[in-house]
Amino acid sequence: MTGMLIYIPWPTNTGYAMHRAETQFLAVARRLVQDPQRIFFAYRSLEGGHPKSLPETFRNVVAFDFDGGQSQELGNIERVIREHEIDLMLGYDLGVSNPRYSRLRRAGISTVISYWGAPMSPANSGLVLLAKRLQVLCTRSRPDHFVFQSRAMQRLAVQGRGIPSNETSVIRTGVNIGALPGREARRGYAHVALGVPTDRQLVIFSGHVNARKGIGTLIEAMNELVFRRGRRDVQVVLLGGVDPAEAALFERVRLLNLTDYFMFAGYRDDVFDIFSSANIGVLPTTGWDSFPRSGLEMQGCGLPLVVAHRQGLPEMIKEGVTGFTVKPGDPIDLADRIELLMNDATLQREMGNRAADRVREQFTDERFVDELAALIAQVACGRARLGQPDVTR
Repeated sequence: MTGMLIYIPWPTNTGYAMHRAETQFLAVARRLVQDPQRIFFAYRSLEGGHPKSLPETFRNVVAFDFDGGQSQELGNIERVIREHEIDLMLGYDLGVSNPRYSRLRRAGISTVISYWGAPMSPANSGLVLLAKRLQVLCTRSRPDHFVFQSRAMQRLAVQGRGIPSNETSVIRTGVNIGALPGREARRGYAHVALGVPTDRQLVIFSGHVNARKGIGTLIEAMNELVFRRGRRDVQVVLLGGVDPAEAALFERVRLLNLTDYFMFAGYRDDVFDIFSSANIGVLPTTGWDSFPRSGLEMQGCGLPLVVAHRQGLPEMIKEGVTGFTVKPGDPIDLADRIELLMNDATLQREMGNRAADRVREQFTDERFVDELAALIAQVACGRARLGQPDVTR
């Protein structure tokens, strides 16, 4: 391939998770494109400034709203494609049908890869699924291949949206192993940095703090632990941005008198140090989740992980080996698993060590870049491994 356009359907600098994805996508592009001047990033808008994830010297950044936007933007992106001989587009959450695919292909794009970090569709069956399949088959100029972060998301695309299975693959995200500190090196750090009493075990959540992520369930689980079971030796710390629409979460914590046991710590630069010196990681999602990087990072720092049985989350752990799954929205089940780990220091330590080993062996940035680059090359050459649903180990 001669050039690559990487499309991000959000404004620049939308958060840490997107920064990591941009870094990975740039590494993939550099692997496949000989001339770096033919690698471009396009964002829905540039209102966030130059992407912090990209080198300051990387100036091939343009505004382009693929799902709407101005006709001038479309004309600009077509000129970029023609002038720089860009023949491949890698885009986040690119859907099946969009009239702009045809325009971009006429400009020179020959291969479109859609990388999904969200559910493509709810589950469907019968006539609804048949209609979806027919719509996909009749849609001209759709993406050539769809890549998902988990088998669960892939199944929703095939069984819900009607995407042919041989046009899908699973490549699970990776983490920057070199940035993860050793667990023993940072022991005790989090209690001091966060001002938490040293006799409390730290239960960590990392991600977007909103109702979809099951924060309400976590609040009720803490109410169960602290006030019904008398566990004053536990502290929940939430790391990540709080959705402004979720003020009710703060109020619920206050009404339950959990303020001293439930900390909203926001975004921090020392999250890995906190992970490596905490006790338990939790992802109690009640809405949807694919394969969030935060779960891998917590495990990579040596935390056993308790996850809700939602979409791709069970694929993040080995049940009973590196963590546990719980019923979505069930605070008692969540409290039980947290308390089990709190009560057994040996189990907690061994699970955390196995989790760290598994992440460091199987879920690295290098593995992700290798597999995505190889798949893109196969699709671009018309040699995709059809019928192979999962290219990870």
